[in-house]
Amino acid sequence: MKQWIRLAMVMVVGFLVFSLSMPGVALGAEIDLPTNQTETGLPTDYDPLPERKVKLDDATGWVDITYSTLPGYRPLRLDLYGDYSVGDVQDLSLKPPRPLVVFVHGGGWTNGQKRGTSEFTDFPGVLAFLAKSGYVVASLEYRLSGEEPFPGAVKDVKAAIRFLRANAVKFGIDKNKVALWGASAGANLASLASLSCNVKWFDPIDPKGIYKDVSDCVQSFVGWYGPYDLVQLFGDATIFEKQLTEPQNKDDALKNPEAVGTVAFLRCALDGICPHENLTQASPVKYVDNKDVDKNGQIDDPPMLLIHGKADTAVPYQQSQALVEKVKQVHPQDPDKWVKLLKIEGVDHGFRKKTAENKLDTCVTHQALMLALTATFNFFDEHLLQPPDYPRWTFPEDPICEVVYDFPDLSIVQKF
Repeated sequence: MKQWIRLAMVMVVGFLVFSLSMPGVALGAEIDLPTNQTETGLPTDYDPLPERKVKLDDATGWVDITYSTLPGYRPLRLDLYGDYSVGDVQDLSLKPPRPLVVFVHGGGWTNGQKRGTSEFTDFPGVLAFLAKSGYVVASLEYRLSGEEPFPGAVKDVKAAIRFLRANAVKFGIDKNKVALWGASAGANLASLASLSCNVKWFDPIDPKGIYKDVSDCVQSFVGWYGPYDLVQLFGDATIFEKQLTEPQNKDDALKNPEAVGTVAFLRCALDGICPHENLTQASPVKYVDNKDVDKNGQIDDPPMLLIHGKADTAVPYQQSQALVEKVKQVHPQDPDKWVKLLKIEGVDHGFRKKTAENKLDTCVTHQALMLALTATFNFFDEHLLQPPDYPRWTFPEDPICEVVYDFPDLSIVQKF
């Protein structure tokens, strides 16, 4: 019998509801995500409080766990979501252990925080919903461009993975099933971490050698509208020069803050000149290979799902296409095993759709986010939780908007 789960997703423009179906799974008829801070108990803005446990409607959140303390930097923290018991705050073990999904936020390597992405105003509720479905979910912060240039943030992602693996028993994690999920600049960082588990240059700083024998390799990766070939994306090495030296408009004498952050992250010159060598080093396409293997003799490139809006003006969808082409070049025998691409028509960066009046089209934006979540949840289920023939989350058969989607020729979004 088909069961429908109703997941309430809150967006900055209002409250919209979408449906996901998961046949054959005995779950409640309706699951509503909390809509504000009072109900969740978890602020969506950065909150520098000590780590603490917060009971959400659908999962338990352990908030602000410090995973890295490097001299000269602020402590780096993560939030952890799981279907834990409400017992003692220190007793967060799960039986049996569950796959781990680590989310890496975007923000141009310059801003953003671990409790938000795109048009979600209660993204912790989304992560809690995924956790309730059989996972442990972490969302982390990392050093931004004003704190440490590339590759510092990649090392932070790897440090978080090693920290969580080292504490797998405490947190109820299956350390053999770990996935990374990133959005925008977070997709760049997460893909770099995913494709470089044997690249020593990206090893996190570990002065006491606590995690030297802990792996940071992952078993799958999902990227939302990420930049993967920075040479192709930025092209001319002088692309930032005018953005740094000219006002954005006649009333604004400040430099472009996004350009300033990108230049700092990529170690470009102060005048905005950015050598291709710097762009290449920060491009995930550089690290796709079939040579490095993990301790079990398996190729360390994980299976990947890339999702991108075809009308993205900030990071064109050709960025995802470039990574797909590189993977197919390296793995010509069975490319579909390694990478899948879902392109969503008509939506910009963040899966947003603007009207002719430059206002947010809530219907199309909502539906695009729903489709991206459906595909993402299915991909994690396929690679971490259940066998490929297990019933999947399904996209509603009656779409709420007139949108055409370019589905990959695979069972990512599957009708039952």
